[in-house]
Amino acid sequence: MTALTKLFLLGHPRLEREQQALALPRRRAMALLAYLAATRRIHDRDTLVNLLYPDLESTTGRAELRRILSALKAVLSDDVLIIHRETVALGQGLWSDVKAFDEALKTDTTASLTEAIALYADGFMTGFSLPDSVAFDDWQFEQRESLRLHMIRALRRLVDHHSEQRDFETAITLARRWLAQDTYDENAYRTLMRLYIKANQMTAALRVYEECVRVVSSELQIQPESETTRLYEMIKANRGDTPAIGIMPPKPRLIVGRESVLSDLVTRLDLAVRSTPASVTLVQGWPGVGKSTTLAALAYDSHVEDLFPDGVLWTLLGATPNLLAELSLWAGALGIKPRESGGSVEVVATQIRSALHHRRMLLLVDDVWATSHAMLFQVGGPQCAVVISTRQNDIANALTALPEDVYKLPVLTEASSLELLYQLAPTVMQTHHDAALALIHDLEGLPLAIQVAGRLLSIESQAGWGIDELLAELRDGTKLLASQPPVDVAYPQSSPTITALLRKSTDLLTPPMRTRFIYLGMFAPKPATYDLHALAVAWGEHDPRPSVRVFIERGLIEPAKSGRFQMHALLAMHARSLVKN
Repeated sequence: MTALTKLFLLGHPRLEREQQALALPRRRAMALLAYLAATRRIHDRDTLVNLLYPDLESTTGRAELRRILSALKAVLSDDVLIIHRETVALGQGLWSDVKAFDEALKTDTTASLTEAIALYADGFMTGFSLPDSVAFDDWQFEQRESLRLHMIRALRRLVDHHSEQRDFETAITLARRWLAQDTYDENAYRTLMRLYIKANQMTAALRVYEECVRVVSSELQIQPESETTRLYEMIKANRGDTPAIGIMPPKPRLIVGRESVLSDLVTRLDLAVRSTPASVTLVQGWPGVGKSTTLAALAYDSHVEDLFPDGVLWTLLGATPNLLAELSLWAGALGIKPRESGGSVEVVATQIRSALHHRRMLLLVDDVWATSHAMLFQVGGPQCAVVISTRQNDIANALTALPEDVYKLPVLTEASSLELLYQLAPTVMQTHHDAALALIHDLEGLPLAIQVAGRLLSIESQAGWGIDELLAELRDGTKLLASQPPVDVAYPQSSPTITALLRKSTDLLTPPMRTRFIYLGMFAPKPATYDLHALAVAWGEHDPRPSVRVFIERGLIEPAKSGRFQMHALLAMHARSLVKN
């Protein structure tokens, strides 16, 4: 019987058989194995060529892929790769730690979660990259971030379990690992402080606060959150009976021009808790308009604290959430003992609904991509309120009883856009005001685009280089799309490129609809608005309305005045960039 080949991707990638390292002849051979192992799907050869050899024409790229496959077959046993004329997949002869990690998380017992965190030696493919393949590096980055967040959730579950079992030593060790995965998460610092309190180690709890102060003040130039400071003061006063506050999102570090938005949402929440049953508020808007940041700011609003004295429960779902894990985090925050096995999302949701029946809490469900996902988290009692964010109009309309329950998050005004850019790049605003104003107009008040542009301008200015060329590149869009957003709620430490974030929406389109989307970008005026006649001509369709409805449902265009339809400038830039792909 052939010995099992093992592929380790959590940490520096390596291939082993019988604990002996197997050398691969090419760097792209490891990249190919990692992609097949992590995706666990059958892939056509053209997809793999575009991933590994984006700069080569098809014939040359396919020839290079054949060489890689031939080299791999010389190293691996016959049951590892399944190679056909047009497709490639992995067979049963390869074990991978990523697959084992995922399966352990899905089992979702204390034993399986412990097994999962033992598999997680380090970040996905640490120290590995393909410098000449942006597509592979973007994919690798998204895998790394997704696995890191799953690791954090597993650690949080285990911390809660061992704390309930009064095994504080193990819980503290796990909380330290959680903190190592996200050194800026003050929830982790507070959890660790509370564990030291329960273990009657007050001095250690105070040192955790000092560690938190050092990190956030020296690296982020901010002060600890008020909740962290209040806990510190309670410890000094020898009080360990701190109230539960649920699960809070990371606090936004920079938010400009959203005072009226927050006031509107607080008013809606006040009305919601007075109605029976409480209504749901949907926050919907363009990708990058700041939905996640707005929900996070709402969680920390002083009026919300008064309206919902029992606290906040927050979750970030995304396109492929682990619903049971997210619901279980809410259950743990409410003091519901997690089931060792057999618990379903419906069972956990029912337990949460019962626990919330007499509580007054705000439920924040961020970045919803499926109606069924959001409905699972509508578990509040009659005194609770729910705020859900999504980029898709069809989901917003499906989850609300009345059109007015959907809150369209607007772009920033010109004044707020300028203020935001000034906060990020004050020197540039002073020396290149007119060019900065032109850039603001081109970016059409989108906070994500302005924050990225401001960060790039600030770096260029601090280096003492001329920024005229960068301003031109930012207005063109190429530099902007290839850049990473600043630290935000969805990606607590770092983020993929803006292109990768926008592709989450456009990759859901069918090939014909993606082609129509590209045409919108190619023929976009400024501002990018179209009437039905122009769309019919651009798409070669007698009746463009069915396609228009799809784009509106996906949040890629919006109805404008006088029967016209608008595409945001950043989406138009993205559409043009897809021509190259």
